[in-house]
Amino acid sequence: MRMIISTKTISFNNITRGLRLFCAVHRCIYRNARKNARCARVRKQ
Repeated sequence: MRMIISTKTISFNNITRGLRLFCAVHRCIYRNARKNARCARVRKQ
């Protein structure tokens, strides 16, 4: 039982870490996309 619980907690921690990393990367990509969109608009004008 202890082994199963420990593995579950470890996997849960890995999932939370992965989600945090994914969110951080997504935010960076979103910010860059917005910046690129602004640059594109300025260039078009």
